[in-house]
Amino acid sequence: ASLPLARPHAPIPQPKAMAVFSRFGAVALAAAVGSARARVPIPQGQGCNVVLDRASCCLFTDGRISTDYGGQDCVPSKEGVLFSTGPGDADGSPCQPRCWATGDCGDGVDQSEKVGACGASREPWYLLGAERACRADSDDATLDGRGTAMKLEGVVDLAQCKEACAASPVCSGVEYGDGTCEFWTRPIGYTVESPGYQCWALAARPPAPVPVSAATPAPAPAPLPPGVVEQPNAQIPTGGNVRFYAVGTSNAAWQTWPDQLHVMLRQLGYNVDMEPLGIPGALTQPSKAQVCADAASWSSLSTPRMGMIGWSSWGFAYDSKADCDAEGYRQIAGYPVSCTNAWACNPKWQGKYPSLNATALAVGVRDANFVVLSNWINDAKAARQAGPRKVCYKDADIDALKSTDVTAANLKRLIRKIHAQNPAVKIVVLARYADTRQVVYPNERTLPLVRALNDAVKAKIQGEPNTYFADFDFPLNENMFQTLSKVHPNCRGDKVMATSVLEALFDHKILSRGLALGPAAECLGSSSCESLSVPCCQRSALCYVAPGGTCTAYGPGQTP
Repeated sequence: ASLPLARPHAPIPQPKAMAVFSRFGAVALAAAVGSARARVPIPQGQGCNVVLDRASCCLFTDGRISTDYGGQDCVPSKEGVLFSTGPGDADGSPCQPRCWATGDCGDGVDQSEKVGACGASREPWYLLGAERACRADSDDATLDGRGTAMKLEGVVDLAQCKEACAASPVCSGVEYGDGTCEFWTRPIGYTVESPGYQCWALAARPPAPVPVSAATPAPAPAPLPPGVVEQPNAQIPTGGNVRFYAVGTSNAAWQTWPDQLHVMLRQLGYNVDMEPLGIPGALTQPSKAQVCADAASWSSLSTPRMGMIGWSSWGFAYDSKADCDAEGYRQIAGYPVSCTNAWACNPKWQGKYPSLNATALAVGVRDANFVVLSNWINDAKAARQAGPRKVCYKDADIDALKSTDVTAANLKRLIRKIHAQNPAVKIVVLARYADTRQVVYPNERTLPLVRALNDAVKAKIQGEPNTYFADFDFPLNENMFQTLSKVHPNCRGDKVMATSVLEALFDHKILSRGLALGPAAECLGSSSCESLSVPCCQRSALCYVAPGGTCTAYGPGQTP
């Protein structure tokens, strides 16, 4: 939000920092507005306080030109502290205009002791290839590192190109030639002949992207580990960097499927590179969950996610509530839908964060390889129950299947916001899981409706670019749901959900390496773990491959 104009030297209130710029987003914005040697104004007349990353803070001047802050260098707070932005503000800000931080303009008070320093260049540089262009790896046939490199406008020479890279915490190197500076955000693993170009890496030690001579025979491929499959021509090579985010409701906050997916990717040999989302309400681990047999494998991992308790898909699709009417409803797919984000749209059950800026979320996940959306399960739940339907849908003529029109509209709205930031991000929409019977069992009676809901949503998002649907089933008459957070899948269900995402990514040739999975009809409900093959064990909801490589029973988890 921009500030109102004020007379020179009049006190100007400081807005709270907004989750607008991720590290990559700030650098991209700097590139978009001009020279990388000098600081650039924050776009759209916004202030230093919208930058949430200390290193990116050093790239900008305050963009509120008609105020006392305009043109002031943005200064970062010291590591571990934040600038205090007002009484009762528990969050604070890591980036502010210099004059505000020193108490010399606006309503700022002297906080000079909190002002940090902008980092110096991370020399040394390593020339990976003269007369050569950068590539991600030997299979990379793209000109931009598979969509992860970007051109900086206004750069006049190689020195300025390097300087821009060194100022960013996400830059790994540059390609320069014909007056063009290309800024790389992933490791440079290869070079190809390209007259007039140079490829430089910025790292603690030089990588070794030495092209293999045509006369040198390629080494024999190492045998695959048990239970692993590989395919050629996928987008992310074996051993490549992977970054993903999960966006969901309580099924992301109270379940472990994002963490299990993180571990599976690591076990397959990928370098899982996770950055915090930096968005209010984001988590890095479940806020509560049953303790799984293999919980130690992810207990120290950070797996960023949005897990908004009780929300429906519309809570993730809009930037504000400006389009809500006086009664608190907006029209979505021809239905009145409540603007209250809570289970049953009950204001009493709103959490600490009652709303979410969808564009800020899109910016936060823009540097991901893929984003998993599991944020729509409550849409149909509200439509099926009289009380929630009356409040959430204003008692409209809607049922569970009709609610998929609302779901699809909201999913598409969020997907398109993400793709407006980076069209290369892959979106995986995760299927809705079964209802429960007797607390812990899948409800066979309502399973046809659940499958119809999944089929409808899958059909309605078909055609969205780089968007896929991950479907799955739970074995019937087995303990698949929690007793800690009822109606939520337990460790076994989370294993099935994580596996379905991994399988979809492999099937759509996003991942080069995946899990060998036995047929679901034979393996999903199999509990004879010691006699199962590795692929069948990996498919089973009731077994898992233990660290020693044996197929072992996988329990539902324990209540902590």
